[in-house]
Amino acid sequence: ERQKAKASAHYAADAIDAGGTVLVHCHMGVNRGPSLGFAVLLDQGWDPVDALDAIRDVREIAYMAYAADALVWHHRRRGSS
Repeated sequence: ERQKAKASAHYAADAIDAGGTVLVHCHMGVNRGPSLGFAVLLDQGWDPVDALDAIRDVREIAYMAYAADALVWHHRRRGSS
């Protein structure tokens, strides 16, 4: 599952870098979609707290159980703790 999320975040980054727009969603829009959206925002250079706030501003019900995984992935990529 993590490999799929990583590949999806890279796909989104490539599409955005090429001038495209990306819509990230899952069936209920509560967990997987917002979690992947969080990973995409991190990949775009967003501050983690600002990214979480932005997602919750537009989707108050967002739970994002995978946000911690996305944050670990982000820090590993950047070499930060």
